[in-house]
Amino acid sequence: MDYSKKVVIESDVQINDIYIKHTDEYLYSIYLGYYPSTNKMYNSPFKKERNPSFNFYIKDGRLKFKDYSSTYTGTVIDLIMILYSLTYKEAIFKLYNDLNGTSIKPFDKKLVNIENTPKVIQVITKDFEQEDIEYWEQYYFDISILNKYNIKSCQEVWLTTSTKDLLWYTYVKTNPCYRYLFNKKYKCYKPLELNNSKKWVSNCGNYENIQGLNYLTKSDTIVITKSYKDVICMNEFIGIPSIAFHGEGHFIDEKIINWLKKEYKHIYFFYDNDSAGLSQVEKLSTLYDIPYFHIPCEHEEKDISDYIKSYGVKEAQQLIDNLF
Repeated sequence: MDYSKKVVIESDVQINDIYIKHTDEYLYSIYLGYYPSTNKMYNSPFKKERNPSFNFYIKDGRLKFKDYSSTYTGTVIDLIMILYSLTYKEAIFKLYNDLNGTSIKPFDKKLVNIENTPKVIQVITKDFEQEDIEYWEQYYFDISILNKYNIKSCQEVWLTTSTKDLLWYTYVKTNPCYRYLFNKKYKCYKPLELNNSKKWVSNCGNYENIQGLNYLTKSDTIVITKSYKDVICMNEFIGIPSIAFHGEGHFIDEKIINWLKKEYKHIYFFYDNDSAGLSQVEKLSTLYDIPYFHIPCEHEEKDISDYIKSYGVKEAQQLIDNLF
């Protein structure tokens, strides 16, 4: 349909006329299939993805979206422009026609985005085997560190859906699984799993389940890294408080950023030195006006935990001193 040619006269339709009659949530629901919330992450409507990178926030009295997989941001009109390759004026007319039933039918408010509904995870833990201890000792983690950071070995991991319970993992000596706990939510990790799609399962969010938040100590400096293992290494061996969100490209709520900037004089991103890590950290650094550093690319080790595994704690301490 050519949205520049309408039954209505162009000058008769203004976006404010639509805003007066309808909430932003309702307008978004027409194109997204759910009523958006500002305290939740969604999958991007612009591409297929496994890790949600799309969220909403309030600015200047309007509900706006931000897509961290592409850096798209804006109002519902911007969303329509991107989804349908329309000009600003054409997007307004499409919205007008959709609201008046000439195109698609709005979704029912009761619909939920099932893909983003948090899983219920139940974990049966077990004592560490010698193989578990040897795995963690590669990173200089002893039992006292594992206990301090509430890392447990899994016997079974169950996922509860609306219709059934699914056994996601049962103990295999050659493929161990470890449970992290963040504010009553679980992240389960199989470090030796070859299939990346089966390596993790989690019902954690990036607002209420920040990795390492409960272990922060008083300091002028904080580092935002990309994994719980790296958080522990920074805390225990480097002596710099650290937190991590649940993915290098994941959104960080503005409230958290504002809190960090209020509490700490110096904030740094410390992500992987591979192409994916560097691409994401550059975007986040620009977006939040926070500097970043990384392990020099001439090293094969992409993160601090792998660096410690290869060279030891003293070399890692020297490396971070040089990077600062």
